[in-house]
Amino acid sequence: MTASMAPGTHLFWFSGTGNSLAAARALAAALGEARLMPVTAAQRLPPPPAAVVGVVFPVYAFGLPAAVERFLETMPLAPDAYLFAVATAARTPGAVHRIAADILTRRGASLAAGWTLRMPGNFAPVNRSFAWGGDGALLDRADARIAGIAEAVREGRRGIREDSMAPLAWIGQRMHHDAQRQLAHTARHFTVGRHCTACGLCATVCPVGNITIEGDAPRWGDRCEACSACLQWCPVGAIRMRGLGANRRRYHHPAIRAQDIAEQAEAAGEESPPAAP
Repeated sequence: MTASMAPGTHLFWFSGTGNSLAAARALAAALGEARLMPVTAAQRLPPPPAAVVGVVFPVYAFGLPAAVERFLETMPLAPDAYLFAVATAARTPGAVHRIAADILTRRGASLAAGWTLRMPGNFAPVNRSFAWGGDGALLDRADARIAGIAEAVREGRRGIREDSMAPLAWIGQRMHHDAQRQLAHTARHFTVGRHCTACGLCATVCPVGNITIEGDAPRWGDRCEACSACLQWCPVGAIRMRGLGANRRRYHHPAIRAQDIAEQAEAAGEESPPAAP
């Protein structure tokens, strides 16, 4: 360990509907003495490099959320740190860990291990009015896996890469780069119903402070992360995606509160209205 390296473990998280935050909290508890921090906070005020660094995040379009990519490109790194990733995904992870590894390789570092946790889906275009496979069963299996991941991290295991099998990983990597440009414009597809109460919860949970309440409805800026937090947390179901019916399933992790998600915007220095109880 170098003199400038902080002891212990740093766990960074990014989450729109709570799956990745719940996983990060459970992993921090299993590891013990782990410092938990939103990616947005670490981007604003980077902590000193740690001996063990983990990043927990959802899979977006077979790859990383744009905010996580930016974080991996800039976060402080110690030359001999153990770096790992935990991705949460409803279905195929694509090439998410390969993409993360490529970013770190370009910086002269390496991804020691990358795990994927199956968790309930929360992306409106592919989620209808039912739960895929049962939320409770998925969450229970994810919790059970976290203990094993914590043990592997403590032992410093390397070479784990839980991406999709080839050629799906290769196809996923190609699709992700194309889809990432489209995801940046997700906010253009949100619509607001007349039953919106202008409660401000959507602005509260936006991880990058991209939503403001103007008059009696939310307005989106140009920094959308496509996390769907605004849609999924809306207490009256007023926010929808254009072209999708009202039967689309809404979901957020049962153990996570809106104010927990709001920590991301607060950490990024964005002002958000108080979360509804």
